[in-house]
Amino acid sequence: MSYVDLNTIHNPSPGGVAPSAWGDQIRDNFEFLIDPPVCSVAGSGTQNVEHDDPTVLNAPTENFDNDGMHSTVSNTSRITAQTPGRYLFMATVRFDDNNNAGVRRVSLRVNGTTLIGGMQVHFVSTNGNPVRIQATRALVLSAGDYVEPVAYQNSGADLLTVHLDEFLAMFLTRS
Repeated sequence: MSYVDLNTIHNPSPGGVAPSAWGDQIRDNFEFLIDPPVCSVAGSGTQNVEHDDPTVLNAPTENFDNDGMHSTVSNTSRITAQTPGRYLFMATVRFDDNNNAGVRRVSLRVNGTTLIGGMQVHFVSTNGNPVRIQATRALVLSAGDYVEPVAYQNSGADLLTVHLDEFLAMFLTRS
């Protein structure tokens, strides 16, 4: 259930009586605001990220999804807006060590084309320790727009152990 502008049901005039549908929509709008759209997904294992090749990360595991924004069967990398508005997206990715210097980056990609800057870290060496990086961004989406987490690294070798810890979308407000 999405938020509906009450003026689309009835534009009140002084002394006019609002129809019952107007009152019903007020109730529905409050219920929407109590439990706005939110979705949290994760990778179910590690994924290979080749040297110098941005890689979309799959998220076949759902933590929760109250608006049908994610599928565990097809296009598991995507969170798709069902309700238009402003959303806050966060992608947390763990890069396991390969002891090579280079860049580790997490970005967000909108509708398969627009890469939104995220977080990038330059390493001399990770000294045997995994590195977690989080990309966070507020985006205005229309119904049907989707966002995917993208990992990048240029350590000189493929990283076989990159894990999507969490990919989260939270509805903020109507746009």
